[in-house]
Amino acid sequence: MKTTLKENYQEQYKVDFVGTWHEFGRVYGFQFYIVENKENPIALEYYLSDERPFTFDKRTFETQYLAIKRTIQESEELEKKISQYYPNGKAFSDRIENKDSSFRYVNRIYTAMPLLNNEQTFKALDSLCKTIVSSVEEKEVIYNFYFAKEVDTITYNEDRFAFFAFDNFSRKYTFHYRVDFKKDKDTFEIVNRKLYDDFSEEQKDQLKQSIENWKIKNIDFKDWKLSLLYEDNIDREVLHKKFMLENALKEKRFGYIHVETLQITME
Repeated sequence: MKTTLKENYQEQYKVDFVGTWHEFGRVYGFQFYIVENKENPIALEYYLSDERPFTFDKRTFETQYLAIKRTIQESEELEKKISQYYPNGKAFSDRIENKDSSFRYVNRIYTAMPLLNNEQTFKALDSLCKTIVSSVEEKEVIYNFYFAKEVDTITYNEDRFAFFAFDNFSRKYTFHYRVDFKKDKDTFEIVNRKLYDDFSEEQKDQLKQSIENWKIKNIDFKDWKLSLLYEDNIDREVLHKKFMLENALKEKRFGYIHVETLQITME
């Protein structure tokens, strides 16, 4: 692969190979860095077509390469635009093709800050997004803001593709605010707003065990079955996790457990 690139581009690209990814003995593609400068090499995965022998497709390579350069450029621009709110934040702006060949932007923004007052914070972010989205040509834009458990002062120098990879990124935030925009004629309007939490399995187990202990002390609910509920209401109290209790007669009762104090209240 490295030799093939040299033959096609006469040393235009300096390439550092990471390796291949494969399954069941078959190589599915190459992973490597294109080193335009030492500080910011561009990570690229070249997918193999299902053909033998393998032939290098110059057009496919250039399409992937230009798309990645565009993603990096647009991510850097988005990072600058949100820096007034989140100076230590990181952004990833992904332009995704829809089934009808149109495109939408899905933006991920790590704030490196905790979510303190959701009502005021969301109002400010909605206003910021309305300003940013006004210059976008696509008709659908999604902004995802991720809030750390506490102020994160770490300076991240890793490749932004690696930074936002699920296994790495999912451990960095606690709450996730999503706001969707769609263009109606020439104006973008908000069509969706949701708030999600991202508690670890250890946190969830702790919450469940606390509720089970509470049930033992409250004999009326001792034999009721517990379910921790998924809730995305933006107006909810972020430090409370909603749960449901159900008995053998399918009767249901709802309550909340405070994620830090573990105090339980019932509706």
